[in-house]
Amino acid sequence: MHGPSPVGAITLVGWVDVQASASADREFRAARDREPTVRAGLFGQHSPDGNLNLNARLEWRAATRWDGWPEPDVPAALLLDLGLSRSFAGERFHIALTGRNVLGAPEQTHPLGATLDGRLFVRVEARF
Repeated sequence: MHGPSPVGAITLVGWVDVQASASADREFRAARDREPTVRAGLFGQHSPDGNLNLNARLEWRAATRWDGWPEPDVPAALLLDLGLSRSFAGERFHIALTGRNVLGAPEQTHPLGATLDGRLFVRVEARF
């Protein structure tokens, strides 16, 4: 989403995404109405030494309603993701840890879909 911050700098980016369909056929509007009408968030990144990168992403999603489904409401969600990455040996090796939804908020995108808990991703890269 964003490139690395300059060494020692803190980068903050905020956003708001508002969606609406002004004119479209009924099927398109119905599909669009099932997506959150508002998403807003903040992304922050800091690289104290050029090899270590710390980042955080906070996002709020509006609730949605899926008319015609047995349980049509998908609740709003406040999601916090945290990341840590580090390069070694002249950037030949890279390890990244990312915590997704570390607040454990109920995260659901479909009324019959799973409610996702917090999760941890680990990525290891070797470049030769």
